[in-house]
This record gives sequence, structure tokens and C-alpha cells, in this order.
Amino acid sequence: MITADYRIIGGTGVEAVTAILARLGPIPVVYVTGNADQLGARTRAVVDKPISPHRLAEACAAAQGAAA
Repeated sequence: MITADYRIIGGTGVEAVTAILARLGPIPVVYVTGNADQLGARTRAVVDKPISPHRLAEACAAAQGAAA
């Protein structure tokens, strides 16, 4: 599973995840970010900051289910 923030040094989490998936194939993805509005409809699972452990667990389960 990949967890990524939207804002990272040198680019975006979306760009990083896209590169990882292109190289390794399908992997469940959860974005953990304070910029959920910038992710739009291209995301599978998003957890807003500050992080709720319950919401993170839900998003991880949803991402795992989507990848199955």
C-alpha cells in the first residue's frame, strides 16, 4: 500500500504515485493530505489532515478492496 501526501518536495504525491504505479503495477493508494480539494476525482481514498485513525483505517480498507 502507498500512502502519499499531495504536497511533497519537488512535485506532488499524485506524480509520485503515478510513477510508482507505472513501474510496479497496481498497488492500493491512500492520500493523506490537507489539500484534498486539489486531488479531485482522480483519487481512490483520501484522508484529510489532521488524521483520524478511524478514517485512515476506513480509507486503507477501501483502497485494499478497490485493488482486489
